[in-house]
Amino acid sequence: MKQLFKGLALVGLGGMVIACTPTPQGGSPASLERDTTAHVSLDQQTGHIVFPLSEYDLSASASDIGILNQALFLRIEVCMNARSMPFRAGRVDPGPPLDDRNFGIWFEPGAQTWGLMRPPDPVTDAFQADEDAGGERWSQAVDACNAEAESDPDAAGFIPTQDKMFDSLAQKLSTTAMRAAIRTAEWGAIRDKWSECLTANGLTAMDSENDWISVESQTALENGDPPERIIQLSSVEAHCNNDLRITQTAGDIVASFQVPLISANQAALDDQEKEKNGYLAAATKYIDQRKQG
Repeated sequence: MKQLFKGLALVGLGGMVIACTPTPQGGSPASLERDTTAHVSLDQQTGHIVFPLSEYDLSASASDIGILNQALFLRIEVCMNARSMPFRAGRVDPGPPLDDRNFGIWFEPGAQTWGLMRPPDPVTDAFQADEDAGGERWSQAVDACNAEAESDPDAAGFIPTQDKMFDSLAQKLSTTAMRAAIRTAEWGAIRDKWSECLTANGLTAMDSENDWISVESQTALENGDPPERIIQLSSVEAHCNNDLRITQTAGDIVASFQVPLISANQAALDDQEKEKNGYLAAATKYIDQRKQG
């Protein structure tokens, strides 16, 4: 599926972005305070990693992004129907959300079912089927309808701008915390343990300090290897990750930097959380109205 939607790119939350940008609000990574009692929560049902900053971040949850996307799609549907063209993506129930892979694959139910590949997504399938059937004329109409939706003042309450989705204060602080975490001795220690476990199982860790994937898995994905091979590799990586508590430990290191940053920016983050909840409430209301209409 094309990345059509500026505000709501159809992406899973597989990893944090380590951007080479000036450090926001919290000071340089080397000078940041830590709260070593802070932890992340691992959702064993969905594979979601809940960070302290997650409650303020509009794009932290794949499920929340799904709600916003569905509202946008239903608004696009109105425009497409006026052009006598189909647009079914907003009417399809989404598949399971992509598990979070910030620190490698760890969600074993997913690893054993679809490996490092994306889980089946009926929404994407519906979009792709309409695009394939409609051709270039359909794609151009969707572009125009997306622009119409983004400029519609009546839809502004549930169609956030790109900055709100992907360049918020919460995300900037998350990047700052991640950059600081990577520089700690604890981070290096768990990277070494993870690499040793992969080696013991015949795999090789990537060189980057934040590439939590084996060379073999990366190559298999790039080469389009059979799903069975990718699942086999993913299962080994998930086993190492869970045996060594890689995701929990790495997440806790990041969380230890996030909590003081939250305290230092609490008022602004509280405003952001209210705004986030407002977008989600408006999106849910619009979805209900359109489905009943």
